[in-house]
Amino acid sequence: MTVLMWIAPTVPLLWRRTHPQLSFVAVAVACVAWSMVIGPATDVRIVPVFLAVALYSLARYAPPARSLAGLVVLCGVVVADVATSSWPVGLSSALSTLILLAFPVCVWLLGQGRRRIDEDVRRLRELTGQLRAERELSAHRAVIAERAHIARDLHDVVAHHLSAIAVVAHAHVEAATDDNPVRKGLTTIARTADAALSDMRRLLGLLAAKDEAAEPSPEATLGDLRQLTQAAESAGCTLTVSMDDDLGPLPRSLHLTAYRIVQEGLTNVIKHAAPTDVTLCIRRQGPELRITLTNGPSRATPRRIGGAGMGLTGLRERVKVLEGTLRAGPTGEGGWRLLATLPLGAEAA
Repeated sequence: MTVLMWIAPTVPLLWRRTHPQLSFVAVAVACVAWSMVIGPATDVRIVPVFLAVALYSLARYAPPARSLAGLVVLCGVVVADVATSSWPVGLSSALSTLILLAFPVCVWLLGQGRRRIDEDVRRLRELTGQLRAERELSAHRAVIAERAHIARDLHDVVAHHLSAIAVVAHAHVEAATDDNPVRKGLTTIARTADAALSDMRRLLGLLAAKDEAAEPSPEATLGDLRQLTQAAESAGCTLTVSMDDDLGPLPRSLHLTAYRIVQEGLTNVIKHAAPTDVTLCIRRQGPELRITLTNGPSRATPRRIGGAGMGLTGLRERVKVLEGTLRAGPTGEGGWRLLATLPLGAEAA
């Protein structure tokens, strides 16, 4: 019989997480039976432990309204037990009642606190998952948008050469006589160049964003940096530019990528650190072109303009096309450094 009375309030606790309400009711009924059969000498020490575990589980895993109902019922049982006991009515009886009521209330509050913590953790995990998905989506969109910009920029580069081929071929076709055997080959070259230009414009129209013009923008080069440096100086930056006087022949695509790197770097400086000291260094070192843009800490309270790093994502996509490297990160003095290395390629070698 004693073994059965031990099992009765213990076994229901196995389902305290999945069925907290039934577990609490079963434990409460078992504890009442325990008190009636074994007597009060033992239940004072053992019964509250089972009830405390069941009440804690009820407060943690059951809806707050139902767990509160269980607490009220348990407190009512305590008050009724004190009222029907042989304790003398008075201050000591009231204090004893308060102490007995404080125990289940504290247990219930602990369960509720843990329930709120679990809910907060679950919400934070969901928010973290949403933010991660949104960030990946934003990065994907930035890559797609940058690839569209790259396509338009490459149009400027490749179209220049194809146009030159087409013009020269058409000129030689007109100059050649009908019996000239080279005329047929020149005609094929001219038609192929024209078809390539037409296909390129068609593909560019597919890649271009709907809200942007499909026509390519004027091609920018390293010789057009003055308008970028003027914008930085207007924001209060002290700019020091160091560039080789003779960079040698550079591919048009490399000119354009280098310009975009400097443009994005100075834009970030203006947004996050202006006014500050900025150093721009462009050097040709062997088969590589190195661009280093470094800024110091802001001389004023920096303006906290939010950004998701999509500009750097786009730059990495550009540099990746040219098989170069891009590194960006803070310096030890509280500033920021952007370092890009672009291989010159066979055209510029």
